[in-house]
Amino acid sequence: MTLVNTPMNRSNAKLISAALHPLLTPAVGFLMLITTNERLNLTEKVISTVIAVSFSCLFPIASLWYLLQKGTVESIDVVVREQRPWPLTLASINYFVGFLLLSSVQAPELVQGLMFCYGTNTLVVALITIWWKVSVHTTAMSALLVALTYSFGPWVLPFFLLVSLVGISRVVLNRHTVSQVIIGGLLGLVLTAIQIQLFFQPA
Repeated sequence: MTLVNTPMNRSNAKLISAALHPLLTPAVGFLMLITTNERLNLTEKVISTVIAVSFSCLFPIASLWYLLQKGTVESIDVVVREQRPWPLTLASINYFVGFLLLSSVQAPELVQGLMFCYGTNTLVVALITIWWKVSVHTTAMSALLVALTYSFGPWVLPFFLLVSLVGISRVVLNRHTVSQVIIGGLLGLVLTAIQIQLFFQPA
């Protein structure tokens, strides 16, 4: 059975694609990294969470909504390749501002690192998208799982199946080709691992 001939129907694909949307999953990752960090007191956890969720989810969603209202993009998935670089660039700016704020409040290394990786990874995808459409869903999911693996160890490894699951959903919905979801997943995996290993190793 090939990827395209998967038994996943379009209804399930829509549900999976929405539940694992790159505008939503960062909040889950940051909450896990922050709330389980025993070095932070309650106030530090609240401050780090507000910054992380605001700049990884709320502000990018608001930016995309603004572009939708202006007619710059046609849908929240930004299906048309030519419309994708601008919202991706805005998202990347949000991530970098979030990283600077997290750094200023001395948030945990992995929290800072994941935000920085979202910024750089999204910028790379935005540049590639000028010529070729890459899956942001699989890029974001694999990046998140890499950061969680650094924090929680091999217990996270089975959850990498989510990258395949969300990738299949994007193919079933005709949003991407198989190669586009694979490249997206590899970009998120490799770029995030390199950046965290070089710059954001927990003390």
